[in-house]
Amino acid sequence: MPLLLAASLFAFWPVGAEDPPIGAGLVPIPAGSFEMGATASELDAAWKRFGWLPEARRRAVNEEPVHTVSLRAFQMSRHEVSVADFRRYCKAVGREMPDPPEWGWEDSHPVVNVSWDDAQAFCAWAGGRLPTEAEWEYAARGDAGGAGSKPRRLFVWGDVDPAGGAGFGNLPDESLQQALPDRKIFEGYRDGFAFTAPCGSFSPNSRGLHDLAGNAFEWCGDWYGASYYSSSPAADPAGPERGDYRVLRGGSWLSDPYGLRASYRYYELPGYRSYYVGFRVARDSIAP
Repeated sequence: MPLLLAASLFAFWPVGAEDPPIGAGLVPIPAGSFEMGATASELDAAWKRFGWLPEARRRAVNEEPVHTVSLRAFQMSRHEVSVADFRRYCKAVGREMPDPPEWGWEDSHPVVNVSWDDAQAFCAWAGGRLPTEAEWEYAARGDAGGAGSKPRRLFVWGDVDPAGGAGFGNLPDESLQQALPDRKIFEGYRDGFAFTAPCGSFSPNSRGLHDLAGNAFEWCGDWYGASYYSSSPAADPAGPERGDYRVLRGGSWLSDPYGLRASYRYYELPGYRSYYVGFRVARDSIAP
């Protein structure tokens, strides 16, 4: 598929078309400001409340300090990039699909086992890019970004414990623990999926975006810097100029529960591939 045609999938998709738009189309994210990261008191309170591992709390220092970030308007795909999306890309450019996870490829599920380089190449082919870490957190927090009088939330869905039905997302739950008994989970929560779930199976956040907590970890465009928040620019930060690792956000179906927090930062080498790692697409907004 030529680049221009691929990019046009984001702009318009007619009702009844044979193929869905990549990532189910792009959602406009308005310009604005939010409070990025976490405070020491927020982190301490969360660890006390849930009894999470002390060593994980020590690593969470990379989420400090909270700092105000302003972002230009941009767009982000409604869903994570699916297996079907990535298969169309592979067919168009003549490359092989990644190795399937042990449960096999299911077209409606997020593609996994993709490296940062794989994700970046897909985004370029589709006329977009990976979101920055700041864009990702701003989009995920939605109307609870903390700027001005807005609230700040521990998780994408709010501050409540996920329990009972499956409305919070594809999280580490009792379905996972049945398959992998040693995994830490949200006790009392069952979403019905031990591994990945079809993209968009759960309610969107206030921005209209699905699966920002759980399902698959999502690559961001940034290099990772453990202390970057102490010196990052206030407007449109894009990460350090260089590094060894790339940022991942959002947690996955396999994550320990503390990894589902909206401020949680993870990182891996750009060539890393795993059955819990996927991505979604962003694009700069085009002025009318």
